[in-house]
Amino acid sequence: MTHFLCYQHNVQQFFIRHIEKFSGIIVPLSIAASFPSGTYGFLRALLAKDRAKQFALDPRSALFQHNWSRANVREPHRKMAAILGEPFLSVGLSRPLVPEDFSLAGKTKASTEACLNYQLGFRVLEEEQRKLEKYRKLLGIDSIPKIENPQRLVPPYFQFESIDDPWYEISIRCAENALSVAAADKLSPVMHFSSWTGVDDWRAIARRLRAMGIMSVFVYPNKFKEHEASEVELDRYSDCVNAVSNEDLELYALHGGYFAILLQKKGLSGFGNGVGYGEWRDSGYHRGGTAEVRLYIPKLHRFLDPAGAQTLVDRGTDYFTSDSDLLSEYALAKKPLTQVQSQEALDHFMECRQQEIEFVRANSVEALTAELDQTVLALSDIGGLELEIYGQSLGRWSNILSK
Repeated sequence: MTHFLCYQHNVQQFFIRHIEKFSGIIVPLSIAASFPSGTYGFLRALLAKDRAKQFALDPRSALFQHNWSRANVREPHRKMAAILGEPFLSVGLSRPLVPEDFSLAGKTKASTEACLNYQLGFRVLEEEQRKLEKYRKLLGIDSIPKIENPQRLVPPYFQFESIDDPWYEISIRCAENALSVAAADKLSPVMHFSSWTGVDDWRAIARRLRAMGIMSVFVYPNKFKEHEASEVELDRYSDCVNAVSNEDLELYALHGGYFAILLQKKGLSGFGNGVGYGEWRDSGYHRGGTAEVRLYIPKLHRFLDPAGAQTLVDRGTDYFTSDSDLLSEYALAKKPLTQVQSQEALDHFMECRQQEIEFVRANSVEALTAELDQTVLALSDIGGLELEIYGQSLGRWSNILSK
């Protein structure tokens, strides 16, 4: 299963320390545009250390169709708009884009070509030698060659409600226009939709993309939180994976967590997440900020705040610490989990994520559902609200996986 990490310039050390735990890197256009020199230097050095790693730049173009305050537009978004061109640069910085802004076919084509040309040009940026030397030393390699790693090219994309939504047609048109810049097998369009229940027939979408010669696609349901999703939504997700993979199209979840990993058993080819965050994303989010410390609980396959994690561990120490060195060490030393530092929590998460991927790869569907059901039983045994709060999603996952 291909595991992409979403790049953040403030956690470069985690990419280095855990380089063997992911297959590729996705760089948000906002970061690439705002810190081109540092992003390129680090990326080029990291990819030189592992020539098999893939990389991609996420255009995040859907941001400009959302309704957020343009009173004080952040510089990263101005730079994104400058790369994407019109109508992003003028209209998109003053109000939300609407489908009519792309009524002239030339605008969609020009923006798509500008977006892909930037992505292609990013692999060959001219970098100051002193900065390359900095990253060469940081990663402990002898030299930094040009980027030769496989690159996935992502056309602009937009959020749509259904295949009758004009934003869907514009996204498809972006994929079609991308063929004038790159070969179809290098393209990985993003199908970004509002909810799983809004798309009735994924085969129609898959066949349309395959007719272009495209071989891989990302799916991106906006603000989709695996632990909060209903069984109907999860079932639609599973049906999508089945339908698209049966059309000979590789399907990747742009953002996902353990449920996405489980869907490897249904045909999902890969997924992406951030370092300690990023299992879901709102494409309209336009602010920055640093995430608070959260602890990943491997038995629950989810994050908890340190206080919540402490309550759970206190009620079932042996079971809920058994899969984690960090949780076990804190429990044995009787140290409160509220003392866990951000770096410890992020390293812990990376270890847990790798364990999850390996566990799913090595086990049958029956063994995976049994592991989920066992945790539901453990939550039931300790009583309280834990079963209702944490167990319901695991039960839903088990039901969908066993179909």
